[in-house]
Amino acid sequence: MKKADNFDANKWLVENKITTQSRLNEENQPYKVISKKTEKSEFDNKTKDDIYNLELKNETYTTSDGLTFQLKTMGNVMIPKGEKLNFDNKSHYFYYIKTLVYDKNGKELGDIPGEKSYGRYNLSPSLNKAKKWLDKRGAQLMSGKGFQYKST
Repeated sequence: MKKADNFDANKWLVENKITTQSRLNEENQPYKVISKKTEKSEFDNKTKDDIYNLELKNETYTTSDGLTFQLKTMGNVMIPKGEKLNFDNKSHYFYYIKTLVYDKNGKELGDIPGEKSYGRYNLSPSLNKAKKWLDKRGAQLMSGKGFQYKST
């Protein structure tokens, strides 16, 4: 019996389709994984959760008075060990979001903490909070007076 006699074209096509679809799904994710680490239990030294640091959005923002900033919104999510990151799963949520602020030359100016509601951070309100803050204080920030986030 030759190896070719055991070849099942239908099985190969299905597996190939699944692998290709998986790669396409990874490429179309709305985030970029910056780092992943596994947290260990402090009691029994067993692995507990995977912690992902994600780049959620990277965009240029121009304030109402014409100042341009680069905003990079980062989020941290913790999921049980072995599970795949999936934001359709309600237990996979952000425990922290912040928006890093850069000038148009790429110099980091500081970061603005995300917006929390019902104990969880959400992307859109967090990004809107950063933009609102920059609309009010962007000129002061660009003048070199320092960066200190204060709630708007």
